[in-house]
Amino acid sequence: MQIQWSGFSGIDGLQQDKISARVERLAAQNRGVTNVRIAVQPTHHHRQGAQSVKVTCCVRGRTLAASCESEDFETSLHEALDDLERQLHTLRGRHLARRTLRAQVQG
Repeated sequence: MQIQWSGFSGIDGLQQDKISARVERLAAQNRGVTNVRIAVQPTHHHRQGAQSVKVTCCVRGRTLAASCESEDFETSLHEALDDLERQLHTLRGRHLARRTLRAQVQG
């Protein structure tokens, strides 16, 4: 699994290591994750100083995306990763339901 970073400035190595560890845990729990891209950029919206984070994940031929905008970077990132985690959980649940249905039909 590969993690791509975009727009990270002023983030120390310790924070980046923690983020990488969380993303790697998500990938370990969800087989099929091949690529994760994390992009950070300041917003030019009505809120001054807000940070926008977009997390894109390629899994089993699908692309999942989660984004969040907040006053600080860490809040935006954690909320976007929480949303991505929910999407992966939903995708895994659908995959398991299809597998169970297929087994019942064939068996």
